[in-house]
Amino acid sequence: MLEVFGDKDKFVEPNEMVERQTLIALPRVSNIGYQLEFRVFSDSGFAWRTTIIVDGSTFKDNEVG
Repeated sequence: MLEVFGDKDKFVEPNEMVERQTLIALPRVSNIGYQLEFRVFSDSGFAWRTTIIVDGSTFKDNEVG
C-alpha cells in the first residue's frame, strides 16, 4: 500500500490539484504492453480511479542488466 496524502494534505480543497509521483518497478510479463489501474480509497468513503495504457514500444528505453 502506498500513502498518497501526508499530514500537510489534511486540508485539500474540492477540485484542488494534488500531484504525487512514485516510481514503481514492474516485472516485464508482456512485450505488447500494460494496462495499469490505480485506485485511491479514503477513510471517509470516497474513491478515485485512473487507468493508463503503457505501450510495449516504451520498454526499449527501460532495459535492465
